[in-house]
Amino acid sequence: IKDSGKGMTETEISAIKKGRKVNPNADTDNFKGSGLGWELIKDLLKHLRGSYDISSRKGHGTKVTFILPAGK
Repeated sequence: IKDSGKGMTETEISAIKKGRKVNPNADTDNFKGSGLGWELIKDLLKHLRGSYDISSRKGHGTKVTFILPAGK
């Protein structure tokens, strides 16, 4: 999943990976959502023995890659 939004810092990405909620819109009044969707995705990936990677650059958007094991 890739967007062209405002991106995140390494600190924000690290916090997300450690399970902390991050408000990437802290400098605006446009924050929406509870982070529940991300928690559901992480639980699903754990159940499916998958993983994820986040790459982002402030001002240039974010890319989240989901990796799932191949079926037998």
